Amino acid sequence: MHKSAIETLQKWLKELEEKGDYCSIGFNTDWTDLEGYERGELSWRRNRGNGGFLEYPIVVDNKVNTVLNNVDEMIIPHGKEMADGISPTYEQCKQQGHLPRRMIDLVIPHKGSPAYFIEVCHKNPVSKEKLKDLSECGVECILEIDASWILKQVKRPEVLKFKRILFPCWDEQGNRIGAPFRDCSETNLITEEIRRGWDEARKKSPFFKSEITA
Repeated sequence: MHKSAIETLQKWLKELEEKGDYCSIGFNTDWTDLEGYERGELSWRRNRGNGGFLEYPIVVDNKVNTVLNNVDEMIIPHGKEMADGISPTYEQCKQQGHLPRRMIDLVIPHKGSPAYFIEVCHKNPVSKEKLKDLSECGVECILEIDASWILKQVKRPEVLKFKRILFPCWDEQGNRIGAPFRDCSETNLITEEIRRGWDEARKKSPFFKSEITA
């Protein structure tokens, strides 16, 4: 189910990219925050035309940073001559001397850089251990979508439904505080830090648009 859901999501995104260079898709949630937020839009410029990178390796070392740059430009396995929009496997990264810290189910790039990090979950959410590693590598936002919801759709939906949207929290000096990520859907965690998280994410990725619906 997990693999099929990831491939289906990529297929939807590829269909959008086939329509033109500038792509977007709305999203909603089944919760709202204290500001009334419950929906928004993902927007990006077609980069590889592949609907995003599957099984994207997160590598951050003294030579490579796949959080800031597309992995297929950073790590090119032997036998390949150039970037082709396909993620190198875990083993291919190791062969090139770059050990992935984690793998992300699907990453949507924009202008040579990863824009959206998406995890497709079946029974369990992204583990705390994985979130900690991703946070330490500099990932600024995790979008979590339910595999069963994807597979229940009879055609590409006009709007995606995210199960969780996770942002790190910052103090007034811009340093991360507390847990690696905060879940915006848990009302007991919806604080000013969460709102600051949204603001910081928009600064870092201007193509993440949100709407206030209250």
